Amino acid sequence: TELRADQEFEWDGDDKKIYLQAALSNIVCEDDQNGATVAQIHHNSDSGAKPLIRVEIVLIDGVEWFQATLRDDPYGDDTSYERVPLAHFHNGDIYEITLETTNGQGRATVNNKSKSDDDDEGEYSFDLPSDWDDDDENFYFKAGIYQQVESEEDAYRPKIAIYDMKYTY
Repeated sequence: TELRADQEFEWDGDDKKIYLQAALSNIVCEDDQNGATVAQIHHNSDSGAKPLIRVEIVLIDGVEWFQATLRDDPYGDDTSYERVPLAHFHNGDIYEITLETTNGQGRATVNNKSKSDDDDEGEYSFDLPSDWDDDDENFYFKAGIYQQVESEEDAYRPKIAIYDMKYTY
């Protein structure tokens, strides 16, 4: 289940932000590319553009992490990604997750409200990749839980409890 913001925005326009406070559980991760998306900046186009950036829960060296995944090219399946671990994921803990744009710069943050170790919060700042230059408008936020791994067992159905969510335009 995901919620989509009802407004679209230009990359270099006014500052934009989505803030999500939520607890997540029953997340199945196979590797650093197949887990569950929690928040994203997506692109709305008739040409099938993909998300610019996702905050997702993935498996890295046997440990579950929140990861920022930045897509270099808006179209097609043959593209590269920048993947940056942000914070350890702990099943059932409450997290603050933010995606924002400020003065043409993007930022993703994750903060575990239940713990305070060094690996329980992280931040990633990025510029709009050059291949997106012709598609620098019609962005929108999405948040929720989008499982990228399919499982037949009920125990692996992802769960999200949203405590707070705000869009700032």
